[in-house]
Amino acid sequence: MFFTGELERGEAGYTITKPRIISTIEPFGPDPKHPDGVLPTTVRGGEVKQFVNGGAAISLVGSVRRDVPDSVVQHLDGAGLDAVTDTPGYNETTIFSPDQRLGITMTTRFSEHTDPGVLGLLPRPYPASLNMGLSMFAYTYSVVGVRSSRLGNVGPALIDIASSKTVPGYLGSNLSRDENWVFRSPMSWHPGGKKALWVEGKRGSDSRRIRMVTLPDYRPGKAIAARTTPDAIPYASTDLSIIPALAEKSRNIDVKVYGQKTGYIQYRRTPATIEKVYVGYSDDGKGTYSGSEMLKVNPQGNSVYQGNVRLEGKESGKMALKLTFGPLTGKLPAQIVFGSDANGDPQSFGYSEYAGKRLDVAALVP
Repeated sequence: MFFTGELERGEAGYTITKPRIISTIEPFGPDPKHPDGVLPTTVRGGEVKQFVNGGAAISLVGSVRRDVPDSVVQHLDGAGLDAVTDTPGYNETTIFSPDQRLGITMTTRFSEHTDPGVLGLLPRPYPASLNMGLSMFAYTYSVVGVRSSRLGNVGPALIDIASSKTVPGYLGSNLSRDENWVFRSPMSWHPGGKKALWVEGKRGSDSRRIRMVTLPDYRPGKAIAARTTPDAIPYASTDLSIIPALAEKSRNIDVKVYGQKTGYIQYRRTPATIEKVYVGYSDDGKGTYSGSEMLKVNPQGNSVYQGNVRLEGKESGKMALKLTFGPLTGKLPAQIVFGSDANGDPQSFGYSEYAGKRLDVAALVP
């Protein structure tokens, strides 16, 4: 759950007053055309790092197009949710420069053998409201594991905000310079807009250092002026008594979502299993989804994700893979298990294809 509030200074310190829930309260609404169906709503809320637009929006982790997280901006003065990044792999919150033309973001996009892009390459409908629970495994494998023992990097990337939003395949610049040192939060910009700082940790140790990027040829624009955070947030709620019910609602879901043109998606979620079945699903009549995804969750043991999804039409793609993740703790957290199971079948294999690109499970390190 995520909230806004106001800080009031008193004799004993600061107090947060006027709290408001700004996470999604009702993930599904009724479908007037189908009595047994629902309409997914916009999913708001995620790990928040920064106010932007002078205080009228927040920069956070979310999902607009893919099942693996991207960086998004959530507007507080309207219903909008904008994607800042769009890569198949794992991205976190972008920290914007004072003029909001540049940003730095934690990302796996430059780490070929630990980037979980095979899970996000094929865009699927409603990756937030009908998500497959892959974020936890993608983060633990590609970030936690790389910080502790797995060779790879998590950036950060220096990005041009406009290009990141509009140019397909845009990556920006990799600011990681030493494979033994891995990005860690926090990160920030100098008020002048030509320098940014972040923390790095030496893999497998408690050593830390501060890194800085300087942009001598960059000509910053005028810093975005501060403004009062909106009093009227159209989707916010001040009723904190609903929090326990919201937590339970997100754990157990069984819904049917009809395509605007054809077919439907059946989505079921419990704490142990998530399943998404596509039956001739199409919103635009140009691309049709068929197949299924399933995740069996066992944080202390092996968790298994299987994706067999086909997109046919003007845009085509395919996911045919199985990934077995080991325990979320230990020396190699969320280790990808490549060996055979008791029946002699491989535990991790396959690929994803979309827009002329193919990513293989075999390219990932354990």
